[in-house]
Order: sequence, then structure tokens, then C-alpha cells
Amino acid sequence: MQIYNKFTPLISKNDKFSNLYNSILIPATYALRVLERNGGPLDVEYLTELAKQYKIDIEECLVEIGMSPAVKEFERIHEKIFNPNSTMQLRELFFNILDFKPTKKTEGGDWIVAGHIRQTPFAFQ
Repeated sequence: MQIYNKFTPLISKNDKFSNLYNSILIPATYALRVLERNGGPLDVEYLTELAKQYKIDIEECLVEIGMSPAVKEFERIHEKIFNPNSTMQLRELFFNILDFKPTKKTEGGDWIVAGHIRQTPFAFQ
């Protein structure tokens, strides 16, 4: 309710937002609520094929990441295979090997990786 009270005046002041809200967002929210409550049809064959394609895409990305000189340097230094799902290894790669300058710390004092990645366009060297 707090969000509604905060944004309703802003939406009502702008005809485009008001139209979007009333003609798309409200009906879509209702449709999603009904779909969530009752379930909906799925094309299992399509989803299976899509999952296979995503798996191939992910594997190709991991191979490309593994070929990066920076990743190879990480693996040489640490004598282990780089895990792109490891925040600690990403910190080491970005801040120590690639020398990116960190911008924020977590409450625990660790450098934040995700925000830095979104703000800094880069290519693995």
C-alpha cells in the first residue's frame, strides 16, 4: 500500500504513465495472479529445447572466459581452475589481476564485485 500511495500521484500526473498503468500493468497483474493461482499450459518440448540451448551457450561462455589471459594468470597464481560463480575469485580477478578500482564495500568490509561489473564496461583481455 505504501508503494501505491507513493506512486499513484506521480502516475496520475502523466498521461502516458497513466495509460500504461491502466491499460497494461493492471490487466497484466491480474492475468499473472490468475495464472499463478490456477497454473498455465507449458510447452515442455520447447522448454526442454531451450534448456539445451542455454546449456550450450553457458558452456561456450565458460570456455571463452577460460581462454582469457587474466583467467589464465589467476589459475597460474592459485594453481586451481577459475570458478566464475565464486565471488571471492571474481574479486581476486577484477581487483588484483585486472587492477579494477573498487568503488564500494559490503558491510563486512569486502569489495563489491557485482555493482562494479555493471558500471564498468570491459572485455577479458
